[in-house]
Amino acid sequence: MLLRTQTVITMPEFQAFPAATIQRKLAAIEAAIREHTHNNFQRRGFRWTTGTTSAGRLRRAAGMQLSLGDTVEISESAVNNGIYSVDVATAASYELSARLSPEKGFLVTLVEYPPDVIEGALGLLRWELTQRDKVGVKSETLSRHSVTYFDQDAANQINGYPVSLWGFCKPHMKARF
Repeated sequence: MLLRTQTVITMPEFQAFPAATIQRKLAAIEAAIREHTHNNFQRRGFRWTTGTTSAGRLRRAAGMQLSLGDTVEISESAVNNGIYSVDVATAASYELSARLSPEKGFLVTLVEYPPDVIEGALGLLRWELTQRDKVGVKSETLSRHSVTYFDQDAANQINGYPVSLWGFCKPHMKARF
């Protein structure tokens, strides 16, 4: 995954939120970044064909060296396509963030996000947890209560977030054909 939930919940600004909420929101942010940039951040030099063990773990392929916390994307699978993180590594297999269904062969590719994308995702998460309920408010006056709203159109937002928070994506944009 883009960021390990355990890492994020130890940050002081996120400790007030349940780990399940943070994990769910991070997964949504990761999907939004990948969709917006048309970039899957795969390291194609680190790609293997493998399958699962009977226990639902990722079978270690020849030359496969993954570390705890690494993100992998499974593709060309009938049932296991998706993005997972490595939670446990043994000599013969890897336990991923979700149990895999039995399958003989699919493609596993290492996914690595640049530091600016990780920081940008933290900014989106921070905004999601602290500012989402104030969406649309341009200014607010307390005495005699006056609220001014701004237009929420394609020029002001991307995937429900302010355009200003998406600047980190520009260097990672890929053309879509």
